[in-house]
Amino acid sequence: MSLELLFAIIVIGLLILGLLYLYVDNKEQNEAGTKKDLKSLLPKKRNLKQDFGIFSLKSYTKFQDVPFLKGYVRTIRKRLETVNKYDEYKLRRETMKIVFTALGISTFILFICALFNQSIIFLALIFLAIVFINGILVDSFVNRLEDRLLHQFKDFLADIRHHYQQNRMIDESVYEASLLAPYEMKLQADTIYEIVTSTDPQQTLREYESVAPNRFLRAFASICVLVLEKGDVQNEKGSAFLEGLTMLTQEVNTEILHRGKLSYILKGLGVVSVVPIFFTFPIKKWATTYLPAMNDFYGSQIGLIAQVILYLTILIAYLLIRKMREINDSKYLVKTNRKVWSERVYNIKPIQYVVDLLTPNYYDKAGFRLTQLIKDANSPIKIEWLYTQRLVTAVLTFFLMLGLFLYSHHITIKSALYNPTTNILMGKMTEEEKIEAEEITTFDRKAILHFKEVKDKKYEDVEQYISKNVKETEVKKISDRVYKKMQKVDNSYFKWWELLIAFLISVIGYQIPIWILMFQARLRKMDMEEEVNQFYTIINVISHFESISTENVLEWMERFAVIFKEPLKDTLLNFDSSPELALKDLKETVSFPSFNRIVDRLYLAATRISVQEAFDDINLDKQFYIEQRNRHNEHVLKEKADWGYIIGLAPLYTIIFLYLVFPMLYISLMYMDNVFNNLNNI
Repeated sequence: MSLELLFAIIVIGLLILGLLYLYVDNKEQNEAGTKKDLKSLLPKKRNLKQDFGIFSLKSYTKFQDVPFLKGYVRTIRKRLETVNKYDEYKLRRETMKIVFTALGISTFILFICALFNQSIIFLALIFLAIVFINGILVDSFVNRLEDRLLHQFKDFLADIRHHYQQNRMIDESVYEASLLAPYEMKLQADTIYEIVTSTDPQQTLREYESVAPNRFLRAFASICVLVLEKGDVQNEKGSAFLEGLTMLTQEVNTEILHRGKLSYILKGLGVVSVVPIFFTFPIKKWATTYLPAMNDFYGSQIGLIAQVILYLTILIAYLLIRKMREINDSKYLVKTNRKVWSERVYNIKPIQYVVDLLTPNYYDKAGFRLTQLIKDANSPIKIEWLYTQRLVTAVLTFFLMLGLFLYSHHITIKSALYNPTTNILMGKMTEEEKIEAEEITTFDRKAILHFKEVKDKKYEDVEQYISKNVKETEVKKISDRVYKKMQKVDNSYFKWWELLIAFLISVIGYQIPIWILMFQARLRKMDMEEEVNQFYTIINVISHFESISTENVLEWMERFAVIFKEPLKDTLLNFDSSPELALKDLKETVSFPSFNRIVDRLYLAATRISVQEAFDDINLDKQFYIEQRNRHNEHVLKEKADWGYIIGLAPLYTIIFLYLVFPMLYISLMYMDNVFNNLNNI
């Protein structure tokens, strides 16, 4: 048994023993409790669910003492805190359920892979793939909880409609519907009931808006408070509150369908983009076993470059697919509560001096375009921080390329000196052939090392040295082989054109932060039209209330917004000082025509006419907006599906071409060249 396999078994055994220890420790503490009054309250026989709940709470506490697991548990807990208003017990239990599932699957995959290959490099790559898969698993668990809450909210709205039609009272309807709601929805329903029954509903509503898991619940709570304060309005279609419930139900149904279709079209692509990592070493082992000549490719400089391209493709595809799969409300919110790493780097004086020299002026054409790109991507950075990212990326890319070239020369020398030498192109080598290949390699290595200190190596000297150790009929053939290896070793040094290539690739790296912003802006633009259509739906409902002002409309838009939330929030902060100036700034900040048309209407409502008059044609164009919205959603899903399949399957195509097809072509061409050279020498 190899050392690596023994190490893997020990690690997995320790993990299993640790889990068993937690379970036994939990049972002993429960059995040896000192408080008899508390012990008497517990049921005599606990079921499996209760045992798991207690075990989860104990494990949660134990995991807080382990550095790596502590951060991992906290990350999952924060994700769950944004999904629903769980109590502490439920939050810890759900967190540990995800942790146990993810770690269990990860440990199982690592154990299975360790049984087949105990190479440290292979296990490190498998660990990297497991980290990627772990992120996909956590996303799927969280998305499932969000979907469950949306489905429960849809049923909750139906119950609200039924009870409101009976008693025409908001608070009683919410209370009656909460009694029938499942656990997740009941937590939100109880909070909304506290809002509508509080002495200051507006203040309680503002507190709820900061913790509400999605925009639909925020909108529902806002509608309840609006009707509670201003009374229900009867229009030609009936109750404005019931019309608002209809609007919310339509929006929730649209969201559920959109999330379901997006999840379906991108289903499995995240895993597919990572799977090629598991096949890199098996493919390499199969190729070198049944195609011995492939050792020359995998041990060459071009083989190393092919591996680097493959792993970069896998990493980029995984990140892009995961970004495309994001369907929660927080994906577009600017995270200003943490310091961006580029800001810290920029504050270093020497780097700040260099960055300031590279950064264009804000009022230049280039500066304006970059500022607009940052706004379109909704990124929380400044131009100076963007250029800091570009500079750091370029420098890191440059030195990584230098290291790659130096390492490629190292493995080229190692391949020439130690790789088995054989003329067999296809077929598995027998033990005798392997021994013969090793003996040939040992002989060639001694000859190469013999001439290591000789500066001016001549073919005649090599031929003379070889003739002393082999038969005269083999001298020419062996001398050609040794001299060719010798030239390969001598040519494995850092060259000037490699420095030029490293510089050119660093120029490409200099553009990577810009490309990332462009990709984020493109994804964001796909969902902008959808959000603008949602604004029209909201305005159509609240415009029935006569006392609604322009500021009220902006507040409702901000509550329901995801992409435009930050600009709307800034507008509301400046609205009291100058409504006209605040709306002009909003129009300049957001460069999206459909949204700007709403801003133009709000500007008229703030200066000349009422809100009802500004949006009096919404009902006339309602059917058009619905058709336009459905067509836009289909277009967005189709575009994401097309790009998703291209990006998700790119690693699979790359491993097939760079790890199988291209090596075969490379080796075939090399052997054909040798054959032609031998024919010319005859």
